[in-house]
Amino acid sequence: MCAPDVDFDVFNKDMKRLPELTRRISIYCNEEDMAMTMSDMTKGNPDRLGHEGVDLLDGLSNKIHQINCTEVVGKGLIEHNYYLNGLVNKDIRLSLLGFSACHTARNRKGKKQTNSWELVKKNATCFPRSRATIKKTVKLAVSATP
Repeated sequence: MCAPDVDFDVFNKDMKRLPELTRRISIYCNEEDMAMTMSDMTKGNPDRLGHEGVDLLDGLSNKIHQINCTEVVGKGLIEHNYYLNGLVNKDIRLSLLGFSACHTARNRKGKKQTNSWELVKKNATCFPRSRATIKKTVKLAVSATP
């Protein structure tokens, strides 16, 4: 889900069974997304998935992964189309190709146990990398790029 204009309550209640339909759910959010801020104000409910992600991942399916893209997007007037950013787009492609959430080809930092990630400009992974792993990662990243 990229920049989802969905309320937390709707996701937690009405979309509760969504994980039964898929292998993984990735929620991409951007705290600087002004379109989400406008949606907050016009709908009178300030908790949008596309703005800050899921409020609490505790108790939700372990198939749900939250990726905060704020650091890589930069600041601008609206920043609602951040999923077109090269690093965000690469992360989405890797998800669709079935790469694990903690794969070294991703530019993420975070903890696998919490399923909460931040997309970063420099490659930061949740596990230390060996020289062989780095070489393999570079080959995979190059082959995954069009």
